[in-house]
Amino acid sequence: MVSPNMFPGYNYSKGTSHYKWVKRIIEKARAANIPWVIVGMHQNCLVIGTQTCPSPDLINLLLSEKVDLILQAQKHDYQSSKQLALNSTTCPAMAITSYNPNCVVNDTTSLTRGAGTVIVVTGTGGTVPLLSISTTDPKIGYFRSWMGANVNPTWGVSRFTVAATQLTAQFVPVSGEPLAMALPSPAAPPLPLHRRVYRRHLLRRPEQYWRRTASSVLISPSGEQLPTDRSGQVMPTVSPTSPSAAIRGKL
Repeated sequence: MVSPNMFPGYNYSKGTSHYKWVKRIIEKARAANIPWVIVGMHQNCLVIGTQTCPSPDLINLLLSEKVDLILQAQKHDYQSSKQLALNSTTCPAMAITSYNPNCVVNDTTSLTRGAGTVIVVTGTGGTVPLLSISTTDPKIGYFRSWMGANVNPTWGVSRFTVAATQLTAQFVPVSGEPLAMALPSPAAPPLPLHRRVYRRHLLRRPEQYWRRTASSVLISPSGEQLPTDRSGQVMPTVSPTSPSAAIRGKL
């Protein structure tokens, strides 16, 4: 985890101690044969609809090191990028206000570990309203999928399943229509949402949510009992989700 533009004294400009620390940690992870390098931060840099970046040297470092996944927040929408990477000739640095197609190494759903980086922004945890997606922003070319107030508005969370040779990503919606992620698959069915239930508890133990909130049942035409919430709305069923496409690579 890194914290650009969040706490006094943290500076990720090239040559600073914090910049060198991030670079050293990534190099140590590679040397230790850690399969996946994932970086998390609150402050976003490369996103649709924002023309400034508080730490351009940091995003260039992460892309040049080809970390596998960058998780960002702050922006209250959902965005998932194509696989991105820098190179010494046609993409020496990431363009923050424009689109350079040479920085995209893979725009398909079949990604190779070590080839580049996928950026995922998940700001859909419950803040109302969601932000609109600026579809005229040229940086939209860096992204494979997005969702906001004006494009398939959906609240939910991103779920990642990590194994030694495969990283699987899926967006789990709690309202609205399912949205494909950077690594698309059949989307998960909607999960019920209740303000008193933490998302962590909801995702891990959905059956407890049913016991807590279901106060009555309806009988369907087929005779099936349908639990309802306290407002009388039928609650959707919770079933296992199928895995999404994945980044794969050999050890």
